Amino acid sequence: MSEEQHIAELKKMFKNTEAKVGLYHKNCLEILNSLAYILKKTGKLDQALEYYKLCVDICYHIYDKNNTAIACCLSYVGNTLVIMGQLEEAKKYFKEALAIFETDGLRKQEI
Repeated sequence: MSEEQHIAELKKMFKNTEAKVGLYHKNCLEILNSLAYILKKTGKLDQALEYYKLCVDICYHIYDKNNTAIACCLSYVGNTLVIMGQLEEAKKYFKEALAIFETDGLRKQEI
């Protein structure tokens, strides 16, 4: 399967999954994350960024605000922005991700 076919299949899968479970569901998040990764890998950075930002939005709806899944998605946005040369914007996402990683790490140490 070519990367273009893979992208088309993931978009179709997302549309079907969203219709069944709604946008704010872990299954949609996983599909969109995979789609964004392939788009980034194929140089379609604007599209990848759009999907990674949607992943962040979904994470904030389905997870606690300090969940490391949110931090990971924020890092993916930051990484894509770095590749695009938007370093100051990337820094904002990395700082937000770091704050979550630190908070979640501290919370887990207390348990």
